Amino acid sequence: MKTLPLFALASTLGLVACGDDGGGMMAMPDAPSNIPAMITISGIASEITAGGRTPQAGVTVTVYRASDDSVQGMATTDAAGAYSIMVATNGAPVDGYLKATLTGLKDTYLYPPFALSSDFSGATTLMLKQSTQNLANQLAGAAAPDPTKGWIALLVVDGPTTGANPVMGATISAMPGGEIKYNGSAGVPQAQATSTAMDGIAYAMNVPAGSVTVNASKTGINFKAHAVNARPDKVTLTLVTP
Repeated sequence: MKTLPLFALASTLGLVACGDDGGGMMAMPDAPSNIPAMITISGIASEITAGGRTPQAGVTVTVYRASDDSVQGMATTDAAGAYSIMVATNGAPVDGYLKATLTGLKDTYLYPPFALSSDFSGATTLMLKQSTQNLANQLAGAAAPDPTKGWIALLVVDGPTTGANPVMGATISAMPGGEIKYNGSAGVPQAQATSTAMDGIAYAMNVPAGSVTVNASKTGINFKAHAVNARPDKVTLTLVTP
């Protein structure tokens, strides 16, 4: 069986942790009062295949404000798949999401679990072809991807700060729900899996389009629910944190 690095989503810990260069980090729910006028969101956009992760040039990455879907900034990735976007804060944490588009790959939406209040250098965007998504559903024992429904990949972690780790043994919920699936020990979706493996990865496949509230459960950890917008025939990435 081929390993699909798409499902090694631990790299998306960048959503809640500082980037390798020591840049920004995700805002905590209690945001600081000294929010700068502008923040910079940056990261790498890559295609995930059975053979590995390949940075993609020419990906359009757009930052939107969640409240009204207004565009807050836009950039195109360079030859290394890198991008950087400056966003005005208006003195408040930026509650938004990112969209990555490239011909031949599925549009991917990236939702943090809460708003940004400082520079953020870890906005990793993982994109895939339709054939890769089809294989994921097949391995998970789910129905084939329904183009009228959404597809969400989640990473469950044990904290919202630098150094957060994937959580093993967590179960997720999605309301309204779809087909809830998990990776197995081999790091790919497995039909028999009933909770997260060491990589902390889970999926809500074929979820009804629209607002979906995601959360996780595990004894000893109180996770926080948050909503994402599941769009028809699109991929959504997000994290679930305490």
